[in-house]
Amino acid sequence: MLQHTYSASEHLLKLEFTTDILSTNVEQLEAAARAILARDDVHTANWETLELDFSACKMIDSMGFNLLIQLVRTATDRQAKIRGIVTRPNIYRLFVFSCLDKKIDLDVRIPTETKTH
Repeated sequence: MLQHTYSASEHLLKLEFTTDILSTNVEQLEAAARAILARDDVHTANWETLELDFSACKMIDSMGFNLLIQLVRTATDRQAKIRGIVTRPNIYRLFVFSCLDKKIDLDVRIPTETKTH
């Protein structure tokens, strides 16, 4: 559901969502994210960028959106940059409509003909 990697050379913590982020699984994802962030090797690491990979996500509902807000706050509290990888138009629109694209540097990998604002 949620995988992580840390690159000391890049000062990058990557969280990869391997499923949709929905009310039906958000509690598990939130617990997994909390556990990752609380790990000694992650908590004390010098990560300056939090990368959120949504490549496998087809949907994010309102409960899932709240989890994203929590992760943005965590990174902001740490004064870290936030980067997001988006591959689906509906996920991209969620960031644009909510203005989260102003807080997250989006790496949009959607074919041009399907990318809408």
